Amino acid sequence: MNLIYRRLSPSESFAYREVRLESLRLFPDAFEAIFSEEKKNTELMFESLIKQQDKSNFVVGAFEGTSLVGICGFVNRNQYSLERTGTIIQMYVKKEYRGKNIGLHLTNKVIEEVRKIPKTNRLVLEVKKTNSAAIAVYERAGFRIENIARSSELRYMEYLIK
Repeated sequence: MNLIYRRLSPSESFAYREVRLESLRLFPDAFEAIFSEEKKNTELMFESLIKQQDKSNFVVGAFEGTSLVGICGFVNRNQYSLERTGTIIQMYVKKEYRGKNIGLHLTNKVIEEVRKIPKTNRLVLEVKKTNSAAIAVYERAGFRIENIARSSELRYMEYLIK
C-alpha cells in the first residue's frame, strides 16, 4: 500500500466532509461534535478553511490513489490560552486502514507542516482516556500526557516543537 500524506486542496473539501461525517457517525464517542448536528451544516469548519487554503489552519490527508482514507486537522489556537500553541483535532483513519501506522504518519505530517508556521512552538490535543490506541499513536509521535485536561474523561497531551 503506497499512501501519500499532504494538505488537502480546495477541490478535496467535499471528500473531507464525507470522511469527517463518517468519523462522527461510526465513532460518536471519540469526538465532541455530534453527527446529526454537523450533518445539518451546509459547510463544516474545515471545509471553508480548506477552500481558502488557510496557512495556519489546515487538514492533512492520507490518500491511497485519489481516495481519502484518513484526516488530521490543525488549528492555530487552543482552549487553554497558551501562547504560541496550536491544537491537533479531528484525527480519523477509516476502519479498514487501521493498524497500518497511518495515524502516526498523519500526526508527523501535521508536525512537519506546523514547523513552517512562525511563532508556533507547541502542539496540544485532547483524547478520550479510554482511547488507548490513539494515546499510543500520539506518544509514539512524541506527545506527552500532562495533567491539565478539561475533564476527567480526557487526556491532555502536549508536543514541543524543536
